[in-house]
Amino acid sequence: MSVYDINAGPNTAFSGTVQSIVTNTSVTMTGNWSYPNPIVSGDTLVFGASCGGTGLVIDGDTTLMGGSRYGITLSGGLGGVYIYSLHAYSFASHAIYVDTLSANGIPNREIFLGQFTDIDSNKGAGLYVNNNSIGVLQINGAWIGASGSDAVFIAQQHTTQNPVDTGALVYIANSRISQSNGSCLRYADTGTLVLTGNVMSWCYGAGGDGLSVTSNDSRPKITATGNVFQSNNHYGVYIYGTAPASMVWVGNQWSGNTGGTQAGIVPSANVSCIGNVGGGTGC
Repeated sequence: MSVYDINAGPNTAFSGTVQSIVTNTSVTMTGNWSYPNPIVSGDTLVFGASCGGTGLVIDGDTTLMGGSRYGITLSGGLGGVYIYSLHAYSFASHAIYVDTLSANGIPNREIFLGQFTDIDSNKGAGLYVNNNSIGVLQINGAWIGASGSDAVFIAQQHTTQNPVDTGALVYIANSRISQSNGSCLRYADTGTLVLTGNVMSWCYGAGGDGLSVTSNDSRPKITATGNVFQSNNHYGVYIYGTAPASMVWVGNQWSGNTGGTQAGIVPSANVSCIGNVGGGTGC
């Protein structure tokens, strides 16, 4: 495990194993650091960087609040990352920023956000996944709201874990994603997106869709089952440009979206629409 304090500059490394973190106070590690190292308010800890496939677990009702940049940066070479219980509020940029900072471009292998994770009132995204930085992302039961941009943003993923034509596997279930100054979920990857039992609502920025698919590519595979896309400033679901060739929409609801119900979902041999409510023309 590599841990960096990017505010101490240039990238002050802590060598050893993290034992405990007291928010904005100290981090205790084994190895060549036998005493707590100070972390001041506004610091950002970077986990990973040039190390290999190490793991990270965040649990125990961890609270992060009020930093001047990101809440957590997952910077490559991590997997799996298990965030079971996290409260991340009021950051000047993204609450969770996923990137590949290492020179050899190692992505984060798997990231799992659990049901006791709530992310709120950040000026950037609640979760921002940069290019080529994940293989698998799973969100189950999280609350992500009140973001200054898209609540969740997934960029294009071409990683060593995934061939160039498949992108990442993104699975989001039983989560509430809402009240962002953008779209609730903006998906720009060409991989596999599975949405089950989510509520994506009250996303109010310009172009504020419940789900925006901006890949402009036929390769993504999208399966959406039992989701609610409601009361967004633009569309419930909007497929921009070229639509994915393979999509399944089952038992979803569209209601109260200012711009319209959905756009870009046209039934065909590889696009199935079953039992959806309020989808308008096409689905």
